[in-house]
Amino acid sequence: MHQNMDLCLIEEQPLELDTDSTEEDRKYYKEWYQCNRKAKNVIRSTMSNTVRGSIVEPDLAMDFLEAIADKYRESHKAEELGSLRGSMS
Repeated sequence: MHQNMDLCLIEEQPLELDTDSTEEDRKYYKEWYQCNRKAKNVIRSTMSNTVRGSIVEPDLAMDFLEAIADKYRESHKAEELGSLRGSMS
């Protein structure tokens, strides 16, 4: 079992399993999704309730991190705009 939760952050999401999937495919699929679940739990547990409530939680940990980054980019732009408006007064 891959002990690091970064598997879902450094490896692509595996393809859905089908009847042709090997035992190795099944093992990797299970491992990847367990890592994804654990990573999302860590991300969620380190967020304040305010931040957590303002972000829609995607299925994938990597998408969750991107959603958080996007939210902070928006906040940063709003702060810059507010500062600019304040300096123009």
